[in-house]
Amino acid sequence: MAMVKCISCKERFEPDDYVEAGDTIMCPACYEEMEVVSTNPIKIRKSEKSEADSDENYPDKESELYGGNGDDYDPQGYDD
Repeated sequence: MAMVKCISCKERFEPDDYVEAGDTIMCPACYEEMEVVSTNPIKIRKSEKSEADSDENYPDKESELYGGNGDDYDPQGYDD
């Protein structure tokens, strides 16, 4: 299979030989998910799943884990 270039980081890599149109491949350098559009020649595009799972669609992790206001979060592990 031919080399592909990551849409995000521009790293060149060779996907598995058994990929088909519609499969999702991942860049080994930056972990960006891309969808295989065709295999001969190989063409890729940014995965719709990758766009939907971006960090901007999630609430702040610290707020989510520690109740929302941050008052009960102590990064040192000590209670005041």
